[in-house]
Amino acid sequence: MKPGLRRFLKIVLFAFAALCGWIIFWFIILPKTSVYYRSPAVSAVIVDAFTGKPIEGATVQVRWSALRPRGWHGSDSMDIHTATVTTDSNGVFTTPAWGTVAVAREWRYYSFDPMVSFSKPGYKPSYKDNHDNQDSVTPTAIPFVPVTLKFPSWANSVCELDREDGYIRQSSSDDSLFRMTAEVSSNSLTYYVIRDKMVEGGRFIDTPDFPKVGYIRPQPDLVITQIQSFSTNISKDLLYMNWHVMGIPSDQAWASGFSITLFREDAMKVAELERKNIAQRDLLFMLENQPIAQTYMAMNASYSDSIPTPTGPQTIYLPLRNRQNIQEISAALQRLVQHK
Repeated sequence: MKPGLRRFLKIVLFAFAALCGWIIFWFIILPKTSVYYRSPAVSAVIVDAFTGKPIEGATVQVRWSALRPRGWHGSDSMDIHTATVTTDSNGVFTTPAWGTVAVAREWRYYSFDPMVSFSKPGYKPSYKDNHDNQDSVTPTAIPFVPVTLKFPSWANSVCELDREDGYIRQSSSDDSLFRMTAEVSSNSLTYYVIRDKMVEGGRFIDTPDFPKVGYIRPQPDLVITQIQSFSTNISKDLLYMNWHVMGIPSDQAWASGFSITLFREDAMKVAELERKNIAQRDLLFMLENQPIAQTYMAMNASYSDSIPTPTGPQTIYLPLRNRQNIQEISAALQRLVQHK
């Protein structure tokens, strides 16, 4: 046999053996192995949806589960781990870290877990799924190497509980938690989470440029007191490319607009606020206590990790609404410009 042919046959034989080994490992050995799961401690805060005050003594149950497909018969389910805790005086709860827990690979980690449920007398029971899908956790797990589950989308966020009907308590009207200082309302760029239910001390945003937006609390969710720069010479093309971020009503002209460049530290805070509310709630931007822009994040089906962490100053582009005065906006933004 010629040396070249012999070498070729060896290569073919080796490739065939490797393929057989891969098939045996992937379809016979791997399915028989276990997946070892573990999770870090997870924390969040529970507040009264009406007052915004922390709720002490709420019962919180967190479940990490797995499903086993059964074809036309649906799926079986099992708990990998559960944790039941209560909130402290600040409304904070923390589930202890756990693991490792071995689970047969035929059980696939449920992609919307961990789910968290809340309950307390006088409040409507509520729950939250995890929007940071982890569907690939089980099939990509390496045998005998523990899988550390990611933090769920609701981790380190504020979760609200609605009161049961007829259980609305009268609250003090002079609560300092909801007092907005003159400095915040008159000389800052503020971000508010838009809510669909009335909140204590809040107000309903309904203006010609922002009709029936929703409710906001008196306390901003984020305050920015300085910006790097701004521009009022924004092309229509730039607005078009960014309309899906800031939202432009179809019945309004959008031939002009303006931009605001935030310092990196503030841009990071904005990104974090967006991560906590994506696919759930919209945000309202206000300048000197007047609405200037609204996001449409509640319609966004993306996951929180789709919002990148800013690596430097970040520019946001805002359409100029029909009744907005660009001269007034420019004067207000100029007062916020700081050169570092």
